[in-house]
Amino acid sequence: MLVWDDSITNCQDITSDSSAASLAFFKRMMNTGYKELLARIGRTYTQNIQTADTVDSQQYYQCPPDLVKIRSITVTVDSVVYPVIEEPDQEIWDILNMNTQESDRPSKFFVREGFGVRGSEIGLYPTPSSDGNTITLRYESSDKDMAIDAYEEGTITLTNGSTTITGAGTTYTNAMEGRYLKSTDTTSDGQWYRIATQSSSLIVLLENVYEGETKAGAAYQISEAFALPEEMQILPIYYALWHYYSMKRDKDSRQEYKYLYELGLKQGQARHGSKAKSTILRKTKPGGSASYPSYFPTGGVSS
Repeated sequence: MLVWDDSITNCQDITSDSSAASLAFFKRMMNTGYKELLARIGRTYTQNIQTADTVDSQQYYQCPPDLVKIRSITVTVDSVVYPVIEEPDQEIWDILNMNTQESDRPSKFFVREGFGVRGSEIGLYPTPSSDGNTITLRYESSDKDMAIDAYEEGTITLTNGSTTITGAGTTYTNAMEGRYLKSTDTTSDGQWYRIATQSSSLIVLLENVYEGETKAGAAYQISEAFALPEEMQILPIYYALWHYYSMKRDKDSRQEYKYLYELGLKQGQARHGSKAKSTILRKTKPGGSASYPSYFPTGGVSS
């Protein structure tokens, strides 16, 4: 797996340019290329689930701030899950709502667009008639920019068959959730494991059990990585180099990295772009509203 720090180093090594200005440019362009890749192949690798409780007589609920495309919405009533079907047409939605109706089992939803890049709300019809039923939203999300250097303080203990990583001399934070951990000890299995939960300053839990040999006092690294298939993680680098050499007016190098980027994207689309997904693009706004107190929280759980 190609992690963030190695991606930066690769850009600097290929160009023989380690200046501060170019470093900032590489970071900016890699993140830009990453977002384009997610948009082009579909964001199945950043799919999230969010839940919210219905509120009696409240029809609209704010979208999560990272929502890009809705996959499905369900409402759970007394342990029974009911699918809610999208009504994409504003005129039909308005006609439906000419007669106010309430029910614990909404049958349709409508996304009401807001202003700016983020500003949407999800409306349910009929309007929920009681509090506390669970709305479950499955959606493709945006991803944050990569920005954090590798963390390597202290040592760790890894136990075969366990998800628990215990540190010594470490200061783990909940911001590390979603990053990747690998023991750099020569006797470890050399695999990257995604961090699911930060339990304390000394303990993190992995999404998968550690499959290498039990080891105490091991060196390690925690890093960010692009949420892309491994063979596509080189593409943000190609994107950055393509634009770097455009800036440098180096036509041959520009063409080389543009070609490598577009070829990798085409191959990635063929391999990974076939999963069915909603074609509806949504804008969103951050959570929190005086008008609609029940909203989807910002901390999603990857599905």
